[in-house]
Formats: sequence, structure tokens, C-alpha cells
Amino acid sequence: RIERTAKPEIHKTFVIGEKTIEAFAVEDREFQNGNLAEVAIDYFAQSDDGTVFYLGEDVGEYKNGKVVGHAGSWLFGTDTKTAGVVMPGRPKVGKTFKSEDVNKEIHEDDEIVSATESVTVPAGDFKNCVKAKETLAEGDVEYKYFAFGIGCVREVPGEGNIVLKSHQTTRTKAEIQNDAKALAAQNKKGNKKVFQDPLAREALALVGVNTEAEKYWYDAVHDDSLPKSERQDLIDDLNETGLPDRKHPTPEDLPIIRARLELLDHLVPTLPSELEWKEAREDLLQLIRIANGSPEKVK
Repeated sequence: RIERTAKPEIHKTFVIGEKTIEAFAVEDREFQNGNLAEVAIDYFAQSDDGTVFYLGEDVGEYKNGKVVGHAGSWLFGTDTKTAGVVMPGRPKVGKTFKSEDVNKEIHEDDEIVSATESVTVPAGDFKNCVKAKETLAEGDVEYKYFAFGIGCVREVPGEGNIVLKSHQTTRTKAEIQNDAKALAAQNKKGNKKVFQDPLAREALALVGVNTEAEKYWYDAVHDDSLPKSERQDLIDDLNETGLPDRKHPTPEDLPIIRARLELLDHLVPTLPSELEWKEAREDLLQLIRIANGSPEKVK
């Protein structure tokens, strides 16, 4: 049994480039035959393009209730200069990455092999799950399934099957919005944009890739409890958020750009009258032209 718990009270900072960031800590408690075998504190951070980085773990191995070792522990900046990636910002099929890249004993090679999996586990039914193949340091292969808004719902190691039995979100949407409003109130000078629905921004990064994210984005655009400017940004930023390099789109980016253009066209008939869409549509068309070889530059 594995119990995974968010630990917002744990504060751990890392220096990435010239920035000091505070990681999000998650505790994994592993039990074998009812006895505590390991406690690991994992550290994560998310970049603006949606990529979730893995910055290390503090591991305690247990026997008879006592710590007997710390095998597997590592930290970015101390044991390696390479941050791991647990989920790309655009988890499309064929994407490769490394969740751990520390040394010959601690490293994994990962690849997205599907983004349309349906998974049924005791915690519920999940559609359009991302399936990742993991090749471990010793050569063993495992598979993990990730559901939008939840995380890992199933793991398939060589010796069995680990499924999600129960899940409770750390914070509800209302709680996240209230936190954002509080930050906005503190930020009276307006130097930093604070979103009342930051989950909609995360969903925006997956528009054109994940249908559940598209639904959340669509609902947010129509949510008149949100500021008009925030909803307008969800439309205007279709040409940049979630794209690897919005100034230099390539033919590889065409499927997601075309998907967004099609979604925008479907959105227009129901779009609230106070929101604009024509400029966003032209921006997407421009990205398609450039990706197809047009000499024009991104505005």
C-alpha cells in the first residue's frame, strides 16, 4: 500500500538558473505486509509551459519502525545539475524525457506511448489518460497512467499492478480561487497578474491535446463570475500557452494549432458578446502559415 499526501507545510527551495523557487512537497509512505517500509518526500515544480519537474527526494528506509537507510535519496543542485521531468507540458505520443537523471543507479528513461487511455480503478473511471513507459536503471520496464486533474491512477511494474483506491484533492477549485483573490488584494500595485481561476490556465496549456482540459477551458470562458479580462486571456493566449516556442512554430506543432482553431470556431456561436475572437483566430492562422514555411514573423 502506498499513501501519497501533499505536504504544503514543508518548505524546500532550489535555485534554477538565477531564480530561487520553492518546491511542492509530496510524501509517499510505502507499506509492505502492513509494516512501514519507506517514507519519501518528493519535490516538484512547474514551469510556465506546463512542464512538471522533479527536483529530488529525501528517502527514509524503515525496518521494525526505525530508519535503517536512505538509499535512493537525491536532490537537484547537490547530486545532479539536471532536473527530472515527470510530465511534459505537452504530453504527446512519442515524447521522451527522464524523470531521474542522477547517476547509473538512479535514472529512468520515459516515453509517452498514449494519450487516450481509459482506466477503471476503485477510485473511479478516467478517460483520455496519458500512458507513460518507464525504463528503470536496471532495465526493468514499468507503465504509469495519468488522469487530468488527478495524477497517477495506475502503475504497472513488472511484478504486479498498483491502482488508485481513493483520492482527495488538496484544495477545491473554490479554495484555489479564494487564495488567488487574497493574493490579488495584496497586489494592489498590479505588478503581477493573479488569476482567479489558475486551473483554467493549466487547462489552456492542454487545449488541443486533452478533452477534459478543453471542457474546463470552455466552461471557464463562459463563467461570468470570472473577470472579463481573465476570460478574454483564455481566448487570446491560444496562440502561445502550451506551445513549445510560439515564435517559431514548426510542422510538428500543426496538429495542436489546427485543433485549437477548430475548437475556437466551435466556440464562436456560444461566445459571450463581450468577448472578442477574431484576433485570436487570425493569430492561429498566422502560426499555421509560418509552420508551413511562410517567411512572415509572429506578431
